[in-house]
Amino acid sequence: MMAGAKPVGSAIVGNFQTGQTLEGQLQLQPGKCYTVVAAGVPPVTEVNLQLVAVMPIPGMVPILAQDSDQGPQAVVGKKPNCYKWPMPVGAPVKVILTVAGGSGIAAAQVYEK
Repeated sequence: MMAGAKPVGSAIVGNFQTGQTLEGQLQLQPGKCYTVVAAGVPPVTEVNLQLVAVMPIPGMVPILAQDSDQGPQAVVGKKPNCYKWPMPVGAPVKVILTVAGGSGIAAAQVYEK
């Protein structure tokens, strides 16, 4: 996570069955940098994260960013990079947390710098 990043909003937390998702909403701000961190506790074996545009933006795919990690932890906007919102105005996005393997408790938190 980026030094100086602060949590934004409350954590997304749930008790998941395999394949279940939970969503949170976030307002991305121009010029800010975002990191989303998620983790599941055993027996969760795979968690996935996505940042998805709430309102489709012409010329942009709805999935803005997603993790490429394997296992019970996932990060979007890993060090040394974070997810930078490219537009000059803020926009709402969904943070989608999916437990793709195993079941149990998982959580995600968004950080902004």
